[in-house]
Amino acid sequence: MNKKFSLKLLSLLLAAALMCTPVIGLTAYARQKTAVQNYPLIDIPGFMASDIYEDKNDKNSKEIFPWSTDDIVNTVKNCVPALLKFLVNKDYDALADAIIPEAKALLEPSFCNPDGTAAGNSGAYMEYPEKKDIHKNSTLTFRYDWRLSPVEVAAELNDFINYVLDASECRKVAISCHSLGGLLTLTYLSIYGNDKIYGVGFNTTAIFGEAYTGQMFSGDITVAGDALVYYLQYALDQSDYDGIVGAVLDVLKDAGIADAIAKYANDIIEHIKDRAIAEVLFPMFSSWMSIWAMVPDEYIDSAQEYMFSVADPAVDYSGLRSRINEFGRIVRPNRIDTLLDLDRHARVSVISRYGYSSIPLTSQWNSMTDGVIDASRNSFGATTAPYGETLTAEALDGVDAAFISPDKTVNASTCLFPEKTWFIKNYKHATNSRALDNMIFKLIYNPNGESTVASYPEYPRFLQFRGFDGSISPDTTTDEKLSGFKAFLQRFLDVLDNIYCIFLDIFKIRHI
Repeated sequence: MNKKFSLKLLSLLLAAALMCTPVIGLTAYARQKTAVQNYPLIDIPGFMASDIYEDKNDKNSKEIFPWSTDDIVNTVKNCVPALLKFLVNKDYDALADAIIPEAKALLEPSFCNPDGTAAGNSGAYMEYPEKKDIHKNSTLTFRYDWRLSPVEVAAELNDFINYVLDASECRKVAISCHSLGGLLTLTYLSIYGNDKIYGVGFNTTAIFGEAYTGQMFSGDITVAGDALVYYLQYALDQSDYDGIVGAVLDVLKDAGIADAIAKYANDIIEHIKDRAIAEVLFPMFSSWMSIWAMVPDEYIDSAQEYMFSVADPAVDYSGLRSRINEFGRIVRPNRIDTLLDLDRHARVSVISRYGYSSIPLTSQWNSMTDGVIDASRNSFGATTAPYGETLTAEALDGVDAAFISPDKTVNASTCLFPEKTWFIKNYKHATNSRALDNMIFKLIYNPNGESTVASYPEYPRFLQFRGFDGSISPDTTTDEKLSGFKAFLQRFLDVLDNIYCIFLDIFKIRHI
């Protein structure tokens, strides 16, 4: 059999198989190639996504974030003797005297001023690309100092958008934003409007805040054994060792060891919490205005009351309070109206990741999240079951089954944009994949009009993430399972899709 005949035969077999498999047919791949980028795409990453330099205008200056591995290791080493002594003498004051200065020495370079402004000339290095390199199918990343007030960063984003529009000779730009990047996008829209925006892909964003941030800032800091186990399982999920480690963690949980560790941690927290907050956590996290912006509305008053009550009274925080109030005046009360107005004038797509518990440091750790942001918030209003549970019969009563996730943990009907919101199960907050980038790109630049959950057969409302190959596919958790051959073919097409995305990245092509 010659090579040409073999290729033709393979093509015919694949075509026949695809024709017999409508749920994963070639339609999806044909449609991929019809989405044409007609406006520049600006990617706005999330919290801690940019390196922070001692001099924001000099990329060769010292990096003050991320903290170096050597500095972290040395800090831990220096704290170990004090922890060992504490195991014997249970002297909480001596423990605090030893570890708090070490923590402060590590973290202090990244502190902002007490008024929430950057210390010195520190910040993120942002070099604009040359105008000749920007065109309508460019994809550009907006780098920013994630410590600062979203109001200040929004002004920088406005300058960058104007620069891109001028260079590309386009009337509008599209935005793909993740985590804190979504909150910055919302702040930009609140101040500068949406006239220059073609579409926005909100990728599991913090527009409505993070519950655990509000809880911790309000003094709800505690550790539960179950929370520790579930979060460690989250951290190791889809890794090479998740099965083995998960089994070990289950044993620790059943044996009560996790609860014992949690009790020990809570004893330390109870005795040194206020001092640690006043000397380290407040000067760092509370000087980062972005953190205050991510405190949900229902916690903002209690958070200010608690955090400023334990802060150093000799320090003037009036400037910081002014910035907190400014964000509260400009952005907080108008979020829904800003989003609705955007939807009237531009394309909107919302991605919600879910499937994990919250961080194990508050009493409400069992919120359904992507490991960081509550799914009810990053979806703009979905109703979700607590982690490890399903929606009650009462919650499901009268709701169209099309809005209920296959695992019965999410009700999408209560979202702000129920037909423009996609849920991806078991997709961690900080994970990136070409498949998701590709999905957002197609949703924004759909040539057939604004995308909904019915626009692409490969992107229904409920999806799942496969960590082993980075693919995204329809969630079939409790639906009818694909046959053996169809399942194999689905996997095969997922691999082809990833190869295709790699090809696009290598050759800088965004014409799908």
